[in-house]
Amino acid sequence: MFVSARAAGLFLVLSLIFFHITASTFASLGVVLPAMIAELQWSWTEAGFGFTALALFTGLFSPVAAESLKRLGLRGNYAAGGAAMTAGFAMLAATHGLAAYLIATSLLGAGFALLANVPSTFVIAQTVSARRRNFMIGAYLAAGGAGGVAGPLIAHALIEGGEDWRLFWRFA
Repeated sequence: MFVSARAAGLFLVLSLIFFHITASTFASLGVVLPAMIAELQWSWTEAGFGFTALALFTGLFSPVAAESLKRLGLRGNYAAGGAAMTAGFAMLAATHGLAAYLIATSLLGAGFALLANVPSTFVIAQTVSARRRNFMIGAYLAAGGAGGVAGPLIAHALIEGGEDWRLFWRFA
């Protein structure tokens, strides 16, 4: 199935990263947003621009991810994506205004692209036997889908449990 034990470990790490970033971005933003809107007194339209920025920068950075994989290698690409995600989550946890929120969601979109499908499917395709490639890419995508279920549940549990929405972003 895998070319080596290292490839199997890499697949597991990539799947866990995809689970995490899916759980903590697109899937959970909508759960955390009502609490943010209430505290920061935004309109739903203003808050909705965060989803737009997240999706837009994910799309814009998808070709960047392919190029950075060539130029920076896998480690450099993931370091850049991790830095963007870390900065985005830190900004969300500290945000008090719409501009910081939009910059934060833009950073998350860029980080998502650098950490998700483009580099991971390339790596999986290179490290898995041709016979099992489609199955393993499907398993990788299923990990992201599971994150899409887990993230909102975690966010909802934290907020309904009386925790501040900023706590979710600090630990995302």
